[in-house]
Amino acid sequence: MEIEKIVIRRSADAALAIEGLLLTVAWILFFALGHDAHLNSSLGFRFFLLMQMAIAVCLAGLFRWGFYNFSANSFPPDIDWRRASNLGLIAIGLCYFGDLINSRIIDLTAVFQAQTILSIPFFAAAHILYIISFFKIGRVRMSKGVLIKALPLCLTLSVIVWLSLVDRNADPIMTGATFVYSFIVIAMAMLTVWIAKVYGKPGVPTAVGGVLFVISDGIIGAYLPVEAPMPVTLIIWTLYLIAQLLIIRTFRIAFSD
Repeated sequence: MEIEKIVIRRSADAALAIEGLLLTVAWILFFALGHDAHLNSSLGFRFFLLMQMAIAVCLAGLFRWGFYNFSANSFPPDIDWRRASNLGLIAIGLCYFGDLINSRIIDLTAVFQAQTILSIPFFAAAHILYIISFFKIGRVRMSKGVLIKALPLCLTLSVIVWLSLVDRNADPIMTGATFVYSFIVIAMAMLTVWIAKVYGKPGVPTAVGGVLFVISDGIIGAYLPVEAPMPVTLIIWTLYLIAQLLIIRTFRIAFSD
C-alpha cells in the first residue's frame, strides 16, 4: 500500500517537472521560430500546448484510481476524497473541452466571432465543480462564520477585477458573462487559499494555482473580445497550465506520509 502511495506522489511531482520542461520547449520554439501571428495560428503549435493539458487530466485520473483502489481508511478521515476526486476529474475534463474551443481546434467562429466567450460556460462549470470539491476537502475546519465573511469579500474582489479588465461598453452578453465568471473564478481562488490555510505547506501549491488561474483569466479578459498577440498568448498558456496542474495536485495531500 505504501509503495503505491509513493508512486502516486512521485508521479504528481514528475508531472510538474514534465510540464515545466514542455513549457520551456514552447518558449524556445517561440523565440526560435519567430514570435509572430503565424506561430499563433499554427495548428501544430496549438496542439503542442493543448497536449500539455493532458498531463493534468491524466494526473487527475491517477488520483481517482488511487482513491478507488485503496481502502478509504488509508486516507485522512472525515473527507470524501473519492467524490472530491470525481469532481476534480470532471472539472479538468470541462476545462480541456474549453481549451479545444479557445485554441480553435474546434472552430465556432461562425457562431460567435469572439470564440473565447463560448468557452466561458465550460470553465464556469469546471470552477463550480472545483469549488464543491475544495469545500469537501476543506470543510472539516470551515465554519458558517467564515462563509458569511468570505461571500462579500469574494463579490468585492470580483467587481474590482471585472471593472479593471473588462470593457463595459462591449457586447452586453459578453459583459454579463464575464462578470458572472469573474465571481466564480474568484470564489474558486479563495477556496484554494483556504486549502492552504487548512493543510499548511502541502496546500500552498493549490493556493498558488488558484492565484495563477485568476491572473491567466484576467489577461484574457483584458484583451476580449480580440485575441491576444502571440507573446501574451504564450504567457497565458504558461500561467494556465501550471495553475491547472497545481490545482489537481491538491489530491496529493491525501497520499502524503
